[in-house]
Amino acid sequence: QRHSGGMAVTAAMDEMAFLHPVHVGDILRTQGQVNWAGRTSMEIGVRVESERWNEAGGTPRHVASAYLV
Repeated sequence: QRHSGGMAVTAAMDEMAFLHPVHVGDILRTQGQVNWAGRTSMEIGVRVESERWNEAGGTPRHVASAYLV
């Protein structure tokens, strides 16, 4: 929404790669970035990281990546 200046919706998911399992109670962190922007659509890359709840503050583990349009 910040980049488009208005409402934004997910029209398609190009690819989703699951690298490691996520367990109940894990802390998840997502980070997204605009990879490409056109007049009416944009591609967003998303990275998902996980930490065990009892080991918070440690090195997060990359568990999934996705490309959204």
